[in-house]
Amino acid sequence: MKRMSQWVLAAILTISGSSVFTACSSHDDNPAPKPSDLWDAATGTLYVNSNPGKSAYEGRTDIVSVFFSDAVTSIGDRAFYNCPISVVDLPASVVSIGNEAFAGEDSDLEKVTIYATDCTFGEHPFVQSILTNVYVPAASLESYKASYPGYKSQIYAIPEVELDGNEIIWSEDLCEYIWVGIPYYHKDRIVAAHNTQGGITVNFAITDENSGLDIGCISLVQGEKLTFTSAVGNISKITIQTDPYEEDDEENEPDTPVAEGWKWDAAKHTFTWQGTPSAAVEMLAGGDVNLESVQISFTIDGSAPSPDTMVLTEWQAGKTVDAATVEAYGGIDKCFAAEPIPDGVWALMQGKTFKENPYIGRDDLRHVRALHWDYDNQMHVGEMVCNVQIADCVTGILRQLFDAKYPIQRMLLPDVYDADDETQMRDNNSSCFCYRNIAGSTNLSKHARGLAIDINTLYNPYFKVRDDGTLFIQPATAEAYCNRDWDFPYKIDHDDLCFKLFTEAGFEWGGDWTTRKDYQHFEVIE
Repeated sequence: MKRMSQWVLAAILTISGSSVFTACSSHDDNPAPKPSDLWDAATGTLYVNSNPGKSAYEGRTDIVSVFFSDAVTSIGDRAFYNCPISVVDLPASVVSIGNEAFAGEDSDLEKVTIYATDCTFGEHPFVQSILTNVYVPAASLESYKASYPGYKSQIYAIPEVELDGNEIIWSEDLCEYIWVGIPYYHKDRIVAAHNTQGGITVNFAITDENSGLDIGCISLVQGEKLTFTSAVGNISKITIQTDPYEEDDEENEPDTPVAEGWKWDAAKHTFTWQGTPSAAVEMLAGGDVNLESVQISFTIDGSAPSPDTMVLTEWQAGKTVDAATVEAYGGIDKCFAAEPIPDGVWALMQGKTFKENPYIGRDDLRHVRALHWDYDNQMHVGEMVCNVQIADCVTGILRQLFDAKYPIQRMLLPDVYDADDETQMRDNNSSCFCYRNIAGSTNLSKHARGLAIDINTLYNPYFKVRDDGTLFIQPATAEAYCNRDWDFPYKIDHDDLCFKLFTEAGFEWGGDWTTRKDYQHFEVIE
């Protein structure tokens, strides 16, 4: 089964809106983890980029979900003991799980997927958790069962889905693998369940604390929506087969499920949609929809889906796009351009990044459109405003970074943050033009003329030593990244591709300055 190449999804709960990543620090009395790991407090998500040692995150009740990069090879003893993580996916690089690594009375662990063909378990790695299933590569199923008889009844092969003729079938077992139960405290989050081999994706927005996609079940309240999206062809029919309730369980018999365009057959216990073939089909609940023990089949009409290119035609910066959408829009080349400032962008800039001044006007600036990659291995829509003198050069550099899959987390106009530099830097945003002074100074910055660019700002901070010996740091949350002696994501140094491309094009890097350091900053040498 396919995985993200850089980060493996360990719990598919993400909060809507932007998040701020910070370096991990110690929690209560726990030992401080390695600083290369990233912590997103807004969503309770931990990104692990190095081997978590003994008791690294033991008792961290704020960790709800965790991603492991391919750099991780082992999980230490009690590394996540008593953490409320419900789902863990371990990349093929992980070949060792320590004693009680994911155990604990307060553990919420329900499912573990191990992609390594041979992974060594310590003593009781999952004891006391509510774990029900461990998924392993099909070719290694029997060897895992033989090696760990204590988990024999809980070990299953990773389900696979293939297109059989024109039909994709998600069996109950596969649905159990794909869908994750939603604890009540995850209200207002988005759940995305992915079937990568079958080419179908399910997205579901929660508005009620009791609704969600449970293990093998669908539960919606009126007004909630489930969306099936196909990347392998237009969907012409969806059939959801459910198990009938037991005869002696009449008091729990659900109301007839109602959703626009869907039909319920009580005799066959099926809920069916059939209509004009489309790449995306919605289930909008007209009342309560409760379907248990489901098996879902999709009929594909064989034609390629027609991607919605609105995110690119309207250039909705911050959104993600797939290859099919980019191709339908006109290809990668069309996504990189430097053009006169559009009216909508210019209106947004007024009183924020642009203020009336005698030095620079609208005709001196250009709107740069670009795509960029991040560690989620997805393409993101980005934009920035820069000086007309460097617009084509900057566009070319961003294209080279894109072609190399260089990670840039965000590329939004500072106006989104009301031109507050501290706020956008904490959000790790990359940008160029903003009519403002140099930090801690009354002199105009080269950003004020669109001749300086900041990249991955949280992890490449600006700092200097004040006269009293204290540090002035921007953003203030980036103190851990002032130390450049350790490796962490987004770090710019002399070996970094971003450094090489900008300096070769005639830019000066703030990381080479002596009286202060500005590791995010590249400016034109004049």
